[in-house]
Amino acid sequence: MGERKFIKKTLSVCPVCYKRIPADIVEEDGKIMYYKTCPEHGEFKEVYWGDAELYYRFAKYLRNGKGVANPQVKEADCPYTCGLCPLHMSNTALGLIDVTNRCNLNCWYCFANAQKQGYIYEPSLEQIEKNMDEYKNEKPIAPNSVMLAGGEPTMRDDLPEIVRMARKKGFGVVFIATNGIKIAESAKYTQELKDAGTSCLYVKYNGTTPETNFENLKYIPDLIENCRKAHLAVVLVPTIIRGYNDQEVWPIVKYALKNVDIVRGVNFQPIAFTGGALEDKQREQQRYTIPDLIIDLEKQSGGKLPRKAFYPVPAVMPLSDLAETLGGKKGYPMAVHPHCGAGTYLWAQGEDKFTPITEIIDYDGLIKETEKLIKEAKEGKKGFLLKLKEIEFFTKTVTKYINFSKVPDKKELVSLIFNIGVKGDFDSIVKFDEHNLFIGIMHFQDPYNIDLERLKRCSIHYITPDNKIIPFCAYNSLRYRDENEQKFRKPLAKK
Repeated sequence: MGERKFIKKTLSVCPVCYKRIPADIVEEDGKIMYYKTCPEHGEFKEVYWGDAELYYRFAKYLRNGKGVANPQVKEADCPYTCGLCPLHMSNTALGLIDVTNRCNLNCWYCFANAQKQGYIYEPSLEQIEKNMDEYKNEKPIAPNSVMLAGGEPTMRDDLPEIVRMARKKGFGVVFIATNGIKIAESAKYTQELKDAGTSCLYVKYNGTTPETNFENLKYIPDLIENCRKAHLAVVLVPTIIRGYNDQEVWPIVKYALKNVDIVRGVNFQPIAFTGGALEDKQREQQRYTIPDLIIDLEKQSGGKLPRKAFYPVPAVMPLSDLAETLGGKKGYPMAVHPHCGAGTYLWAQGEDKFTPITEIIDYDGLIKETEKLIKEAKEGKKGFLLKLKEIEFFTKTVTKYINFSKVPDKKELVSLIFNIGVKGDFDSIVKFDEHNLFIGIMHFQDPYNIDLERLKRCSIHYITPDNKIIPFCAYNSLRYRDENEQKFRKPLAKK
């Protein structure tokens, strides 16, 4: 064991009794470690981030959001009084609604399965409609995106009706989180989901071999083809577990590149241990963090996807601020904690023809120019002159930071960036996604590594049938899921 370098204190919980306790974040042997001690259950040691250098680089992007102007809970006692409270620092960027806990698979690492739980959890259409209204009532910024999750949402016969409901409520983007089996089995059903207004499928995809993806691998080719026919976008969502499928992170990306006409991204999710107490040895063997994945992608790709291509989620906030400052529209600030997620884009033309977007755009230089323009705008330059400055920025200034030798179409790329910076709407982002493959990593917290500072900045939220909006990691890691499902459970029918 090397020398510990203290970084900061934070608050966490005991993974046994869930009592709130202090925690130390320290650097040790090139990693960032988490130490906390419960008076009753002793000391807990956990890997917080697998690489210290990437930890410090990402930490520089810490930004504050706008919080919640109409909190559901007035007296905050984090993390014991969720819904959203006055301490919460981020708006809902993505609202999740679990529409069922039924599933046609039985994955050992899943925390939401009726066959395991022994009961049915399935909100009514009326409850789901109230959920959507509650999300849209959030101030100062209501979410534009909703995800229908589970369990397996396609187990509900009325799923297309729920999608149509979301569209009518004003959600511009409607995701479905699915294992894809029913969609693979029926082109007609796939088209029905698309016609109802589904924007994108978040599809479970844990590997390219039967050993790592025995659950749904055989269905994926038919799913891709049915989605291709229906023009329904797909994002592959692998749960990555050290020693199980971490050797396949680059082959997963290559499969996405091969199908880049319909696959819009890969959203990796390192495993979170939310299913109860685990032995230290098992966690040490299976724990896999964001920098572990970034470094493995670099190694497995032979350096074609370097670690420097990845940025934390809040690195995009200046572009959102610019669109709001210049365009007068409410932006969607992604003010999550910089150690919650990471991402990059690949400008892709096929399986072996791609360029990391950071080799095309000097992002750090672009952001400095963006922040300079925002400062000028806030100092009082308004009206026509400001608009003129805005156009000048995107037609002249931005081009300084683009390496056009790396892209086949200069005008196309400038137009895509212009629309994101000026319009700042989801249609602009969708157009950008159609030309790029997004590579994302979101590491959700569990009782062993939960950091309440991260929790307060969460922007991915669940909602309960009685309309409590709860941060993702609190819902799955701090007993809120169990309490909610027990409250609204129904008996599982006997076979």
